[in-house]
Amino acid sequence: MLIEGPSASADTFYYLLQELYTVTGLVEKSGALAEADVYDGYGKVRIWDCRMGVHDRDGNARKPAPRILACLFVAALLVGCSRSSSTDASSPSPNGSPPAKSVTSRAGEGLRFCGGEVSKTVGDLAEVNLRSATGLSGSEELRASALLSTLDAWAERVKAETQRHLHRFNENPQLYENSEAYFRVLMMIVVLQEDFGVRYNPERIMSPDYTDSRDLFIHGLLTGHGGTCVSMPVLYVAIGRKLGYPLALVLAKAHVFARWEDRKTGERFNIEATNRGLNTFPDEYYEQWPEQMSPEDREAAYLLTSMTPHQEEAFCLAIRSHCLLDTGRTVEAVGALTRAVELWPENEAYRYFLEDAERRLALSDPPQTERTGP
Repeated sequence: MLIEGPSASADTFYYLLQELYTVTGLVEKSGALAEADVYDGYGKVRIWDCRMGVHDRDGNARKPAPRILACLFVAALLVGCSRSSSTDASSPSPNGSPPAKSVTSRAGEGLRFCGGEVSKTVGDLAEVNLRSATGLSGSEELRASALLSTLDAWAERVKAETQRHLHRFNENPQLYENSEAYFRVLMMIVVLQEDFGVRYNPERIMSPDYTDSRDLFIHGLLTGHGGTCVSMPVLYVAIGRKLGYPLALVLAKAHVFARWEDRKTGERFNIEATNRGLNTFPDEYYEQWPEQMSPEDREAAYLLTSMTPHQEEAFCLAIRSHCLLDTGRTVEAVGALTRAVELWPENEAYRYFLEDAERRLALSDPPQTERTGP
């Protein structure tokens, strides 16, 4: 879409639009990015003006973030590209030049990723997540084996598209802070969101609801229902691990996000992709959003640290307990939280949730008993 001023000397800009006509930025006639619009997980916009600084919806100035600008601009380019499956990833670039030399990561070491078939052994997180959703409201049609096959197919698509577009990184690594890891995560997010419709369920943005497991676990995303911040990062981590990416889940206050953490190279960045596209906010961002962390929160060992496999299982069980509690199945919720605390004893929030569930159970009339059937 063209925007022109009243005089011939006025600037001319073009909208960058995603599906449903969401404005993600403006470009000049020369193709230079003039403005980018960044949305947080709740739809609040920040306008990033390359020439005049950065402003949020209220007009408050903010410091520019080149990584976010590059992410939005490149994502718009990639989404608009033709995705012909016949194109060979190793073929020369569109301008006829041979593929550029491989660029190393920011840590100075070459990155090693899955180059053969997509791994079918690194699926524990997805399996644990789907198992935790079994028997909950909204999981009546859940077929784990079929959903895991879908996950494998999505990972194959991400791998193929990443390889096909890798020349973009090799030719212009500065657009991605010379980080192949960042490029690969960006491609994964773009493919999952644009090709497979992965999105935040709009009905849950302003109205949280724990009664429908499709909003809480990855089967909702894999079947087109949508998800939330407790399921979208799980999907990204599960698919990324199938591609050999060192991804982890991270718990913030009232939020969950993913993280690239390569202990071999030292490269580390956060992955926020609950809205359209990708942001890589620093840890300090999550000390203020979506809820401000107290000094005690900042000292808590379980916040803003990458989860271990046992902690990931505890996280899935805790989410299961919320659904159980909100659908009146308190006995089962106590059981799930008891196991979550055993797996992650440092998590003070889970201890509080368990105590609260036990209080509810003690006050229930008549006393509840655990279900023995579906």
